Amino acid sequence: MKRIAGVLSLLLVLALVVPGCGGQQDAPEPQPAAPETPPALESPEPAPVKPAPAGTINVMSWWEVTADSPLQKIKEAFEAKYPEIEVNYVLSPSDGYYDKLLTQIVGGEVPDVAMLAQDQFIPFAERGALVALDDYITEEYKNDVFPAVLKTITYNGSIYAVPRDTTSNALYYNKAMFDEAGVEYPNDDWTWDDFLEACQKLTKTDESGKPVQWGFHFATYPDGIYDFILQAGGGYVTPDGKTSLLSSPETRKALEFLHDLRYKYQCAPTPAQAAEFGGSSASPFTAGRVAMYVGGASRAAGFTKAGLDYDVGPLPMGTRKASRIFTNLWVMPKGAKNQEAAAVFLQFVGGPDGQALAQELGMGQAALKSVDPAPFLTPPPESKKYFVEAFEYGEPFPSFSNSTEFFAMMQRELDLFWNGQRSLDESLAAIDAQAPEILNP
Repeated sequence: MKRIAGVLSLLLVLALVVPGCGGQQDAPEPQPAAPETPPALESPEPAPVKPAPAGTINVMSWWEVTADSPLQKIKEAFEAKYPEIEVNYVLSPSDGYYDKLLTQIVGGEVPDVAMLAQDQFIPFAERGALVALDDYITEEYKNDVFPAVLKTITYNGSIYAVPRDTTSNALYYNKAMFDEAGVEYPNDDWTWDDFLEACQKLTKTDESGKPVQWGFHFATYPDGIYDFILQAGGGYVTPDGKTSLLSSPETRKALEFLHDLRYKYQCAPTPAQAAEFGGSSASPFTAGRVAMYVGGASRAAGFTKAGLDYDVGPLPMGTRKASRIFTNLWVMPKGAKNQEAAAVFLQFVGGPDGQALAQELGMGQAALKSVDPAPFLTPPPESKKYFVEAFEYGEPFPSFSNSTEFFAMMQRELDLFWNGQRSLDESLAAIDAQAPEILNP
């Protein structure tokens, strides 16, 4: 992390010496009709025509590219519409991806476009590592983007990214398990108390008392518990990103509720028990050993492939109704060489065509209100509507200065709590001792 911080500090200098993005490009935005020209006495000189953006753009991503991968389909669709621009994917493993991207921005071979996770947006934007896209973004487009997503791609009043895809969280539940236990399916009015009661009824043990089925499983990384923290009225940090909220009564309530599900009521597997079914946080649900799991829309394809009899319901409501919104992004790194062609790519992937394609490919939900959600809502599962409805009250996952270091520290200290090895008070005290230096370096 200290190495990342050192690289990031160089970006302050970079922002002063690297020029910003070029002028507005001609395509693909429609142009207004030309005004009528009065008759001329002699033929006027033709106005110079600006050449359309062309050439090769290097697009950096942590995804692999295969014949049927989403990235390949996006490349094919884009190049079919803009044959003068070639997309060349530059793949980098997810482990060390941001290190490599930052190093290239400082003094390496800068990609023209890069994939960026939402939680990395502010650390990159505030240090001058991204090109502002205001010259390529219209007011109509900004009005079309879901408010939670627009907030995610905006920094200091300017747009610095377009959505790759977005998703809220909803509750996946195993219908067969609910039917067998005689438990009603989740409904729009159910609360944490209703959820706890269902979890207990859906948990089973064998004759020796060993758990063989659990009501619920949750991932303990920051994104995996954030819905419950929001529902309790809590958060990770204050809006300015300078003060930790982990010890607030609201956040504590959510952490204690989830911990009790695992250890007091024993209706959620421990990390060791969950690991028996695979390395993914969704593995216990996919294996048919857990009745409920919170996740994004992209999980549905895997559950369908596993042959589960499942559906989607609303998240249980705590103090308030809430769901986290997480958006993966496309950005133009500072120093990109073919900015005009890169802007055309960003307009495509972030616009109606690209967002409809991302939705069709199962990457997530389209981030634009104008894109018909009908293909996304096509079963299975039946009730995907809950992912769409969550955008009415959902909130973006937080991104702030040094968020990577803060979340790594937070997870490290809370892991002992989730594993049942120390109390919440002890974990929070350790977080409170380290947070000020991280959040206010």
